[in-house]
Parts: sequence; C-alpha cells; structure tokens
Amino acid sequence: MPMNLFPMFLKGKESKSTPLTGSLSTTNTAIPVADSSVFASAPNTAVIFDKLNNVVETIKYKGISGNMLVSVTRGFGNTAARSWMPFNDSDGNPMVNITNALTSYEWDNFVRNIELLEQKTGAGVDLSKISSRLSEIEEAIDLQAGMNQDFENDIETLKKMLDDLDLTSEDIDLTPTIARITALEDRADNLESRMERVEYVEVWA
Repeated sequence: MPMNLFPMFLKGKESKSTPLTGSLSTTNTAIPVADSSVFASAPNTAVIFDKLNNVVETIKYKGISGNMLVSVTRGFGNTAARSWMPFNDSDGNPMVNITNALTSYEWDNFVRNIELLEQKTGAGVDLSKISSRLSEIEEAIDLQAGMNQDFENDIETLKKMLDDLDLTSEDIDLTPTIARITALEDRADNLESRMERVEYVEVWA
C-alpha cells in the first residue's frame, strides 16, 4: 500500500532570482517575471520578496508560459497574499524579485516525511547490504567463479537478514529482493548440478 507523504517539489542546484516586471494585486494568478528560466518545472513554489522592506510571499505555480508564471496560488504555505509594485533603488537595482529558493513549505514537509518514513519502516532499516551481497553472488555465479563456494549458505544468510528486519508487509516492498533470492537459489542449484556432472565425468574418465 503506497505511503501518503506530504508534497515536495524539486528545486535547481542553486537559488536564483529574477525581477518582477509588473504590478500584482492580491488576486492576480499570472505573475510576469524578467527571466522564467530560473524556475524549476511546474508544479513548484517560488517566493516574491521586497529586499528593501523585507516582506515576502510564497506562491505555488502550476505552469510557465514565456516569462509568466501561470495558474498561481497566492499566499501559499502560511504566507499572506500581498499587492506588489516593482521599484528600483537609487542605483537602479530592482528591489522586488522572485526566487526559486527552497521555501519553509518544502522544508517542513521534508521533515514530516522523514518522520513518517522512520515511523513506518523503523529507523535504520537498510537493504543496501542485502542488495550488495546479492550482486556479489549473482556475479560469482555468472562468472562460475569460486566453484567450491557454498552458495546455499550465502542465500540462507540473506534470507535471515530479511527476516531480522522488523517490517510488516506494508512497510516496504520486498518483492524484488525476494525474487532475486529465489532466482539465485535456482541458479545455484543449476551450478551445483553442473559441477556434479563434471565430477562424475572426471571420476569415470
């Protein structure tokens, strides 16, 4: 059963901003900007900010059309919708800008999701060691290396590692891992049969 997580949005590798190029009332749902390329693909969030007066508004946009953010939800993430009027400082620098920076909305949801995952799967659950060992055994069988290696014991160890994880069927999907172990058992049996035939031939040669 899928886990219901709080929404999160992908951001760029670095925070960038661009000037607001038109005035906004509290109800405008299309936001004109100087350069829409600084924004991540929709849906996503952004923050309008006034550098001089230190006021902000988080918005959520559902689309980008040219240099316009469209289908915008105003006053998003516990901020208030504001009226905005672009202006410059005495040096001609734009004071009202909009940025793609990580917002408190994403950060709060990130923390909530981590807490949910820890509650659901148990802190510290890690299948990477099992997956790594599966890959090693698969490679060994592929190369027919280590002919005397006890694959059966290796596979049983992996099963025990899975059993030791305190998980319920809804916590995490173990189907792919179990399928790999089952396939390994079949391949190990086939390898053992081939080795027995080789030994039989060598005895009677």
